Amino acid sequence: MLVCLLAIAGVSLYNVLKLNKDYQKDRESYEKVQNIAENTQKGNINFDKLSEINPDIIAWLKLEDTVIDYPVVQGDDNVKYLGVLFDGTSGGCGTLFADSRTEKPFEDPCTIIYGHHMKDGSMFHTLKEFRSKDYADEHPVFRLSTPSEEYNLAVTAFLEISAKDSLYKTTWSGNDDKRLWISDVKSKASYLTSTEMRENDTYVMLSTCKGASDTERYALLGKLVSRSM
Repeated sequence: MLVCLLAIAGVSLYNVLKLNKDYQKDRESYEKVQNIAENTQKGNINFDKLSEINPDIIAWLKLEDTVIDYPVVQGDDNVKYLGVLFDGTSGGCGTLFADSRTEKPFEDPCTIIYGHHMKDGSMFHTLKEFRSKDYADEHPVFRLSTPSEEYNLAVTAFLEISAKDSLYKTTWSGNDDKRLWISDVKSKASYLTSTEMRENDTYVMLSTCKGASDTERYALLGKLVSRSM
């Protein structure tokens, strides 16, 4: 029995060490990408250099005082970037990615960005903190940069919903459709902020798994506001 217990302890220790090593590898990969992104005299994200690494890049998402400071890609499907880092290597944390079915990211009524809820606190782990409206009040605005525009992403609503919820829309059929979607957001939200929701506004939904659940999601909705306005 003692031998069995020692063997189990050994395997457990090995798995923990391997997991930590994998986390460290992924973090180092994104630290390199962050350094490249910030290597510009204009103070903006260096999309030219980033697109040389990965032409799928469409944006950069940042939330001050948190680990969220990552590139956003859009692939041909919603599977690839679950296990592929921005630099193309395999990695458990994957890459933040926009829903592949979105025709015009950040121009369509709502663009959905997916990211893992990582146990080491990386990627979209921070979204769970928005369960508290106080946290949202303290972190009211993300910064979202694209190759052509700089946006503020004003936190609008937090939701805990099914992965199959109707709010995960990628096709739209006019103002009536948008009006019903906004009504649905308001009825399902854990809370709404003071940010007004209007039919002609453009939104981004940040989505991650609710803990270890494969069927439940944390979803944070933000309204896009051009920083040039």
